[in-house]
Amino acid sequence: NFFRISLSKGHEWISIEQEFDHVRSYLTIQKIRYRDVLDYEINFDEKLVGMKVLKLILQPMVENAIYHGIKNKRGRGNIVVSAKAIENNEVYFSVEDNGIGFTEERLNDVLSELKDSSNPENLKSVYGLYNVNKRLKLYYNDQVNLTINSEYGKGTCVSFCIPYRPME
Repeated sequence: NFFRISLSKGHEWISIEQEFDHVRSYLTIQKIRYRDVLDYEINFDEKLVGMKVLKLILQPMVENAIYHGIKNKRGRGNIVVSAKAIENNEVYFSVEDNGIGFTEERLNDVLSELKDSSNPENLKSVYGLYNVNKRLKLYYNDQVNLTINSEYGKGTCVSFCIPYRPME
């Protein structure tokens, strides 16, 4: 199921249900791998059924939450993946973890790398987030940006808003 949705018969756009199925499949695999340290929750606003989204926008964010947040902390980690309808016909997506979080200096470095569009070869460690951010801008508009809120020792939330687009 994970690979079937990744391929999506070559389509760039999939239903929001498929995007969340893809994330659920990925987290199921990771839960098997990290059963003693990983819990997750998926919150999906049912009003969004029938919406189309750019595929593979959430999984890289979830992967970062696991590999850069949860794995680097002591104790159990929790990831919450959410989508909800908000005003102005927009949809708010977020991936939140209770991992190690970013130091202020590291967060500034990451945000700087995400803004720098000159040369992706210069990236140090934000390949997945950089790719998601670029694809959001390319397929939606330049106003769509990843927002990262983090506190060292407490966790990180990566989020973005996109316009609601119904499936054809």
